[in-house]
Amino acid sequence: MLARFRGWLKGKRQRWPYARIWMHALMAALGVTAAIWGACAALAVPVAQIFAENASHKLVQSAALAVATLASGIAVARGTGSPRYAALVTGVISFVGFLRETPTCRGDVEIFCVASDMRSSLMAVGAGVLIIATLAYARRDRPGSSGRFTLVSAGLWC
Repeated sequence: MLARFRGWLKGKRQRWPYARIWMHALMAALGVTAAIWGACAALAVPVAQIFAENASHKLVQSAALAVATLASGIAVARGTGSPRYAALVTGVISFVGFLRETPTCRGDVEIFCVASDMRSSLMAVGAGVLIIATLAYARRDRPGSSGRFTLVSAGLWC
């Protein structure tokens, strides 16, 4: 199994030619964190309040995750094959991140919140979508399987 995975990684399939994405993502995350800290420090906001739970920058983070989820949804609708699967995985991860960053509804938070049981249920739906998509994608690459049969069988299997 490990040899097949290694062969797939080193095979001549489609690749994304952006080799330094991890370094650039890290630099962007550190830059955004420094910008938030700098802006709040300029407004004389204490450090403990800057990075507190449900702080004001969490709304910006939730908005970015919502935009990423929507963009991934559009990519899933327009894509085919491997790019569609990558967009689906990215979309579900962004959706789960959005749910995790949304505050839980309680006495002091009643606007832009989600109940904890609803959050868990939606995350389970996201995991189910990923399982079905992974099974469908794996079966699609096997010789002798049609696309329509693959989706139906993956849906019935789960």
